[in-house]
Amino acid sequence: ASGLRRLLGRPPLRVVTFAAGSNDVGKSVAVTNLAMLLARTGREVLIVDENTSTIASYFGATALYDLQQVVNRRRTLAEVIVSLGHGIRPLPTAGVTARLASLNVMEQQILLQSLAELQPAVDVVLVDTSLDHPLGFSPFGLAAHETVIVMAPNGTAITESYALIKKVSLGYARKHFRILINRTRSDDEAHAIFDNIAQVSHSRGLARLDYVGHIPLDER
Repeated sequence: ASGLRRLLGRPPLRVVTFAAGSNDVGKSVAVTNLAMLLARTGREVLIVDENTSTIASYFGATALYDLQQVVNRRRTLAEVIVSLGHGIRPLPTAGVTARLASLNVMEQQILLQSLAELQPAVDVVLVDTSLDHPLGFSPFGLAAHETVIVMAPNGTAITESYALIKKVSLGYARKHFRILINRTRSDDEAHAIFDNIAQVSHSRGLARLDYVGHIPLDER
């Protein structure tokens, strides 16, 4: 994570991680829509996609390769990145995500050098994290400037989101998270959910939570 942080910390690049405590909360769809909005404002967006069900498919594209093949020197980064045009570039990383913490020195250097030579340069990196990382949280996520926890307004999603915040706070000393509540029925519902989880987190000394907003329920 420290190497990624040095690499991704170059101004004016902005890195934002999206995480969730459970599946089926709409995290990847939220990342996709945010990338589209950012691209429409003229920004170049790289989506680091740690999931096997790739974001590229949401755009009707197919991810043929993975960052693992860059580490193995079988493909270049340009070949692995899915070129969609319109300022959005998904980078499939599911194959290497589970191995990030165990890469040897040479593999780390290959990875960091490849990312450093990314052309054209990007303005924003959105990290769509996997729930299945062996260390409990992605090194890409730990290298990000900020982390957004996406949750749905149901008991399971809220409980699992709190468990994730607790795990990352205690395990990695990450003390600040933003909360995005998806599929809400009203503004009042979203604020009530946030106020509850923020109060519990504060009372137990885990982390400071900020309300980033909510996305209304849309059956489509």
